[in-house]
Amino acid sequence: MKILAIIQCWDNQDQVRGFTVGWMEKLADKAEELVILTLEQRQPSTKTNMFIYSLGKEKYQGFWRRFYYLYQWHRQMKKIIRKHSPQVIFTHMAPIYSVLAYPYARPSIPIITWFLHPKIHFFIKLAHWLSAKVVSASENSYPYKKDKLVALGHGIDTDLFAPGGSPESPPLILSVGRISRVKNYETLLRAAKGQKVFIIGSPITDEDKIYFKELEQYQDQVEFLPALPRKELVNWYHKCSLHVNSTSPGSGDKVSLEAMACGRPTLMAASTFADSLSGFKDKLIFKYQDEKDLTDKINYWLSLSVPEREKIGLELRQKIVKDHSLDHLTDGLIGLFQSLN
Repeated sequence: MKILAIIQCWDNQDQVRGFTVGWMEKLADKAEELVILTLEQRQPSTKTNMFIYSLGKEKYQGFWRRFYYLYQWHRQMKKIIRKHSPQVIFTHMAPIYSVLAYPYARPSIPIITWFLHPKIHFFIKLAHWLSAKVVSASENSYPYKKDKLVALGHGIDTDLFAPGGSPESPPLILSVGRISRVKNYETLLRAAKGQKVFIIGSPITDEDKIYFKELEQYQDQVEFLPALPRKELVNWYHKCSLHVNSTSPGSGDKVSLEAMACGRPTLMAASTFADSLSGFKDKLIFKYQDEKDLTDKINYWLSLSVPEREKIGLELRQKIVKDHSLDHLTDGLIGLFQSLN
């Protein structure tokens, strides 16, 4: 099968979108040909049957950039359709790509839109109407109508994010994610007072940098590390005894699943992953911004012995592998693409 995938960034080091490179590589393994159109390309192609076209953000970000990208979109889409004859168009996390692709798709090329976010906006409504199917991790992670929805899990690379190594002593509490106000790190830092806490992530926007400055008041109890490549991040999951994600309810933060795939329990304020917590939901979900509830749950998990936590961690991993692995996702996508042809 010949697939056109439209994504935002081709860079496995990107702290927000780097995982999409792994998704595309796995799709390429299961496709005759994978063509990728990306807003920005920072790295070369990694497969012989993979062809990457860029809209040029890596070269031009000037005043006229939107017009430049639209011009490149028209130029590249015409070339891709003519040269590669894709049988399906798959867009990732940018519904506007589905809208812009529609005039080029022709009736014979179905569009499949991936979207995972709690907020509904005009372009997701329009993309939903123009798409043959929409795909998300679960029913709860897609905010609009469910009539075209196919739920395929979060696509965690469970070969990379796998158990290994022993947790540090004294116990290390880890939180991974961009330094942003929505991550609500202050609740974790107040709740984990007296514990060894590491936060891995970097600020991106000016507002993020202001928030990072505000977190300096907790510098005596936390160590901040910049965003790390995913392969290095695995080592930190292995070092920790517990991972905490204090992002608001409705979030679909993949780092929670990555930590559990590594066999580490994850405390979370979001109930998005409740179905993946086996019988431990009451012990792993805390009330949003409730530092006492989080403190109580941290103390519970740290009161367990290392073998007890690891046994539970392996149970959590089995659920992630079953419902959210990258193989599960890409097999589902290929099956969906074939059914539409």
